[in-house]
Amino acid sequence: MPKDSEQRRLEDRWLSSTTRKKREEKEKMYGKWCSNKDRYPTESEAMEAQQKSFKVTGRNLAIYRCQKCDGFHLTKRTDRN
Repeated sequence: MPKDSEQRRLEDRWLSSTTRKKREEKEKMYGKWCSNKDRYPTESEAMEAQQKSFKVTGRNLAIYRCQKCDGFHLTKRTDRN
């Protein structure tokens, strides 16, 4: 079994039914690509989340537009600018 599907199987075992249902709804709308990510409909909402994340973690995450869901996500990588 590929690493991603094994990880997913283990995560699914421990997810609450509410979280599992939300994930399934996101998969129906956007596919598996975005189901585990927070989606921000606008860049300004993503920037707010980016700022909150920076205050909590001290890491300045980069924002990118997703071609799959046409929304915005934060990367795991830090913004070097």
